[in-house]
Amino acid sequence: MRVLVYQNPDAGHEPEPPKVLVETLQLAGHDATWKNAKEHRLTADVLAGVDLVIAAGGDGNVGRTARQLIGTGVPIGVLPLGTANNLASVLRARKGDLVERIAQWRILPFDAVSVSYGETSDWSFEGLGIGAFADTARMLTEHDETNPPRLGREAELARDLRALRERSVSQPADPCELQVDSARIHSEVVLLEVLNVGVLGPRVALAPAADPADGMLDSILVQESRRDELTGYLDALTRGEQVDSPFDVVRARHVGLTTGTTCTLHIDGKTVLLEAGTRVEMDVHHHTVRFLAGLGDR
Repeated sequence: MRVLVYQNPDAGHEPEPPKVLVETLQLAGHDATWKNAKEHRLTADVLAGVDLVIAAGGDGNVGRTARQLIGTGVPIGVLPLGTANNLASVLRARKGDLVERIAQWRILPFDAVSVSYGETSDWSFEGLGIGAFADTARMLTEHDETNPPRLGREAELARDLRALRERSVSQPADPCELQVDSARIHSEVVLLEVLNVGVLGPRVALAPAADPADGMLDSILVQESRRDELTGYLDALTRGEQVDSPFDVVRARHVGLTTGTTCTLHIDGKTVLLEAGTRVEMDVHHHTVRFLAGLGDR
């Protein structure tokens, strides 16, 4: 099989040397090549003759890979080398079973979410939202750009979860209008998430029943009146307790959001600043990318 390893070599706490990845695949009988995901695009010429692209890195590189493979039919194998690795978790893809997953060759369809705001268009595979998580993500990104973390994977996840919990206490409630299919909801939200997968950021399972192949978006709206529930839920997670999310999920094929104030919007792992009154449109595109399935729980 002709396999392209598409790797962010800077991602992760234990990055795999490109030579080792390529040689492992070659020893398994595959025609393997490697490209730096930060320097190369997956053009038609690059993909010509490629049977499988391995997205090696964290959730950011998986999303970067998937955006470029929308509509191509070329499947993606995830090699989790990042911190949270939420997409790998959803796919049950482990670091050490890549060769076995290729041999099994079970392909899963996966939805993509088109996101438009102002004159900007983007894609999401995990989820997007405003409020406590978006602002926490922005602050941590800004901090890490000037003070790269020297923590291990689990310590970094714990730090991020604590930061989210602390932000949930002081997060200003953002006025907004949420449209879910034909229904409209006017509210002031401490956290609003529209998810394609059920796990957010530092492994916070806000919508554990979310299915990224069902053509639906799962929206979680935490109003000011439920701030204490959010903080209590995050408190329990920081203590390592296995607790279910206390928040209801609203499911829809189309979601629209109109912001009432200037706020941060996160789209998967990146953040952008939205001016007051900005309209964000989100639509599910059913089965637009394909992933190599994991081996399941063993």
